[in-house]
Amino acid sequence: MLTDPQERGFFAQPRTIWAGLGVGVLVVVLAIWFFAGGATTPAPKAGATTPAAPAAPSSAPSPRYESACGLSGGTTGSPTAEPRDLKWVALDGWYLPISPSAGPGVRSDAGPWKCFARTPTGALLASAVIVLRADGLADDFETVIREQTMPGPLQDAKIAAGKQVMPSASTAPLGFRIDKYTDDEATISLYVSQGGAGDFTCSGIVQWYEGDWRLRLAPDGGTAQSCIQGPPLGDYIPWGV
Repeated sequence: MLTDPQERGFFAQPRTIWAGLGVGVLVVVLAIWFFAGGATTPAPKAGATTPAAPAAPSSAPSPRYESACGLSGGTTGSPTAEPRDLKWVALDGWYLPISPSAGPGVRSDAGPWKCFARTPTGALLASAVIVLRADGLADDFETVIREQTMPGPLQDAKIAAGKQVMPSASTAPLGFRIDKYTDDEATISLYVSQGGAGDFTCSGIVQWYEGDWRLRLAPDGGTAQSCIQGPPLGDYIPWGV
């Protein structure tokens, strides 16, 4: 949280820069495979129609709308603006993004908000939602940790640390950036402003695991891989209420 230097949530640092990773921009260029025939094609006979050359394969992510609850998934491309079907839900001064196409498709009053599309937008919303639910917005935060973070010692340590108390100061989402995306893993940077504490840019990693996106906890047990005070180091896409 922003108000206690001992807390290690996604937005858990005061007005100093986190030690560890900065918010570097990591751009993944998807490989384009070219397929060519091995034999020489004979010249067409007079009057014959030459077949059109096949279209080059697309570099866009594969059209996988996989989700555990049948979401449509929207587009497989990375969003270039706030998703059109996005809505914001206010909880205790914090805002969580939801989308009928990208998720979360299942929302529990006390526990997990889960079931996201296996798309860049689904990964984006998962990173924003899981972080806040795991850091203290969910009453049953232990179930959120168990079901929505990657299993292992860090998961146990996060549960043992206990539920955090979220700050009461209003927090506004300002922007996002998808630093890296594959069908199996995504790195997301979120830009937020908290009243009285300033602006912060934090990054997290989500991983596709057992049919849904899960948050990868940081080596220190926190929900952020890195977090700095101030705007993003590079361009970001505006969104928010």
